[in-house]
Amino acid sequence: MFGVSNQLLAAIALGVGTTVIIKYKKIKYAWVTLVPMVFMFITTLTAAWQLFFMFRQKAVAAAVAADKFSFNLDAGLVAAMAALAIVVLADMLYKWYGYLTGRREVKMSEVIEYASL
Repeated sequence: MFGVSNQLLAAIALGVGTTVIIKYKKIKYAWVTLVPMVFMFITTLTAAWQLFFMFRQKAVAAAVAADKFSFNLDAGLVAAMAALAIVVLADMLYKWYGYLTGRREVKMSEVIEYASL
């Protein structure tokens, strides 16, 4: 599960970077963070898919009730992480669409303004 959460964190960080690039209207540079982000989301969802079914298999094969519960809990947590990854990706795509089409106001909260000296 640590691997899935680690890859999800990397994918989200790359998505934030892509959002900043899009906000600054530097679309031709967005591929620099967009391509690795897509790779990280694919890796995250693939790992979550495999782990979910591995934990479910172990839960079915477990002889002790505590082990069944533990494996089912792990499977549920992995499924929750995968669902959250999909929600984050959908939200990013929605916001990017709004920024690129002009339907969403671009608020530059990333900019630090310095007072005149």
